[in-house]
Amino acid sequence: MGVNLVRNTAGVSAIGSSFDVNKSIMIDMDMIPPHQPFEGYLSMILIQVSSISAATKLTIRVCKDAAGNQCLITDTISDLYTGISDATRGSAIWALNCYAKTYELNDLYIFLKTDTGTVSVDYAEMTYEGDQ
Repeated sequence: MGVNLVRNTAGVSAIGSSFDVNKSIMIDMDMIPPHQPFEGYLSMILIQVSSISAATKLTIRVCKDAAGNQCLITDTISDLYTGISDATRGSAIWALNCYAKTYELNDLYIFLKTDTGTVSVDYAEMTYEGDQ
């Protein structure tokens, strides 16, 4: 078993104060073979944002389905930490301590919302321990 990092660099703009299924972030857990369900110990999720407009917190929900109906991680809030030299850029991090398994696919879907205002997501990273 090793530590793995999966990343989605497809940006999502104008994340607002409610969850939007059209603005989810799909994370391919890179299982081998590709149709194998994901199974592993989730350690951390990092969301890098830009274009911060009034937002100070991000709420995350991680689901097994693109429609957001099968929660793996329920709503959890992180403060949004802005950059030192650029306050329109920032990061939110969630430290996890859970063992998770999907029974069908190896993709996970991240849904985000702000406390107020908007942000754009530059990328999302998830760290886990497990076999690919």
